[in-house]
Amino acid sequence: AAAARRLDAARAQQADEARVARRARRDARRTADDRSQKEQASRAWRRGVASVDAALRTLAASAGEAYGDAVAALRDILEAIVEKPDDDARRRLRCANAAFARDVDNFEGGRQVLFSAGFQLTHRSSGVEPAQDDEEDDWQVWESLLVLREPNPLSDGFDAWTAWFDNLKACHARLRDEAERLEASRPSKGLLAGAAPSWVDTKRSLY
Repeated sequence: AAAARRLDAARAQQADEARVARRARRDARRTADDRSQKEQASRAWRRGVASVDAALRTLAASAGEAYGDAVAALRDILEAIVEKPDDDARRRLRCANAAFARDVDNFEGGRQVLFSAGFQLTHRSSGVEPAQDDEEDDWQVWESLLVLREPNPLSDGFDAWTAWFDNLKACHARLRDEAERLEASRPSKGLLAGAAPSWVDTKRSLY
């Protein structure tokens, strides 16, 4: 009788664990859908200076007194890329980086400024691979990144690269002008011109 009770208890525990696993898989699928929707929204964001202006208005309302530092940080991100557009580490930002979150990502409108310059949201797994027969890859830990893809002049065409770089320079110029306007009344804590921001992603495994 005792053995039967232990067996029943083990079976009940297995059933409970299975229910928990099914619930976690449903939650994981919803998480995957959320990631996909956010990535699509970043790709659909309109590029250009007009979009930077719209995003800056949102950022100003969200950041308050931190607006000047946020603008300076965004300016420095784009300035570093304009100076070295072929440096893929400067074109990849880790959203989990504490400095990036503090200066840009904690405020609504910060990401949108970068989307206007061509950045897109993507996700990278932590490197923990699921079992080969497990289709639910959302058991992995995912990291959010903002990535600015540089067109390849050979495969994408030189006109595509020129349009990409012209938009990047125009967005940087708009941020530079806004930072100068703000800095005229208050010194900024922005980075040195051309310096690679401290929050750039130094891992080169994404591409």
